[in-house]
This record gives sequence, C-alpha cells and structure tokens, in this order.
Amino acid sequence: MRFIPRRNGTSAAPALHAALVKAGGRSGAGAAGRRRRTDEFEETQQQKRHVNILFALWKLRSDFTFNAVNPVPGKGKAAAGLAKGMGARKGWPDIEILFRGHLWCIEEKVKGVEPDADQIAMHAEIEAAGGTVIVVDSDDSFWAALKRIGLADGADGRLMGGDHA
Repeated sequence: MRFIPRRNGTSAAPALHAALVKAGGRSGAGAAGRRRRTDEFEETQQQKRHVNILFALWKLRSDFTFNAVNPVPGKGKAAAGLAKGMGARKGWPDIEILFRGHLWCIEEKVKGVEPDADQIAMHAEIEAAGGTVIVVDSDDSFWAALKRIGLADGADGRLMGGDHA
C-alpha cells in the first residue's frame, strides 16, 4: 500500500502516524493482553506484500475484485474509532476477495499468533453467510490461499491466465 501525496508533494503518512501516536495509538511492548510490537510490524509488512501481489494480479486480470483494510500497526482506540466510523466491524478479516460470485476473506497473522475471539466469531458469521475465511501466516500460505481461491496456479506463485492471458 502506498500513501497518496498531497498537493504540496508531501505524504499524509507522517501526519497520520503522529495523530495516532498522540491519541495513544501505539501501545508499549509490555501492555497487558497485547501482542509484541514486532509481531504487529511483521503482520503489517506481510499484509502490505500480499496486497501488492493482489494489486499486480488485478492489473493482469479483471475477473475479480478485492479490498484490504489499511494495516495500522499498534491500532489503538483512536484508529479503531476512525475505522468503525467508516463502517468497519470488530474482528473483520484484513483482505476480502470477490471472485466468481464468492466472497473469500483472508485473515493475516504471523506464525504463532492465532485469531482472537472477536475474529473467530466474525469468521463464523461470514462462513454462515456463505463466504470462506482463510487464515494465512506466511507468504507460502498466502500463495496456497490464492491457489485454493483459483487465482494462482501453484504455491510457487505462477498466476493463472484470467481474461488477459
């Protein structure tokens, strides 16, 4: 993901980061019940890589669409409040893909970190409505998810033809 530059040539990223930090959007590494900051950073970087792959794939073929929740490391009450104000629900997966009339959701995690109770409940709700949720914890598991969805030919990342092949 990249930030769209402002008219004066600067990015909104520093201002957004400063606002989140000021509002308490970054917790300390020892905060009770929270993951370590390094896990959050790894998950954010992983999600950015996966979104970039989906964007490149989307440019090659137009038979699917996707949406990704903006990864904000150390999401705090301020960031959560902004997201909820835009319609986000607690526990909603990080990436949604609509392909051949089916909703596929991808939940990004790092190795050793499991979805929390809110996420598990939301995943069950999505699956009860006919969608599919896949939890990925690495680049390899992401490619396997794309293969399962039908967007990749194999775990090595070869892309299927789509309508532009």
